[in-house]
Amino acid sequence: MPWSSGSVRLLAMDHMKMIRPRTVLDIGPGAGTGHTWCPDGVWTGVERWEPYVERFNLRETYDHIIVGDAQDVDLGGPYDLGILGDVLEHTDDPIALYERVRSVCKTVLVQVPLGYWPQGEEEGNPYEVHRSTINVEDVRSWPGVKFFYENDQIGLLISEGRAKVEPCKSSTPI
Repeated sequence: MPWSSGSVRLLAMDHMKMIRPRTVLDIGPGAGTGHTWCPDGVWTGVERWEPYVERFNLRETYDHIIVGDAQDVDLGGPYDLGILGDVLEHTDDPIALYERVRSVCKTVLVQVPLGYWPQGEEEGNPYEVHRSTINVEDVRSWPGVKFFYENDQIGLLISEGRAKVEPCKSSTPI
């Protein structure tokens, strides 16, 4: 389905406000609701299912849209923030995609269902199938994890990326 679970949404939004990203990479934006959490940044979305791009007007919502598999396309970057919102369970190798996003982002926000959540095609989209099961123990051991929260079998984690992003230059001393 092109929407994420709402059980950790407010916490994710609070983290985004603290991070105050200028550039955001949103992997699998689906309906594009993540963009509304922090509309002031420059947003790049990577959507694998072309019909979602059209149906949810992602080309109008995002500053840049890349249609393709985030495991294969040029992600660009570096970005202040990468978002993997209910995406990793749709891949055969969640760690590989997580590490790929970490490589181009300073911070990564991940929302993921924990445990076995079977899901097949949705609305004709074969990429909605859940291909991986992600457990709490797995997530806690992932590289770079700074914060982890679990609520109602949904996990939210914030991790340190590996990309170097220049700090915002300000004419006013802080």
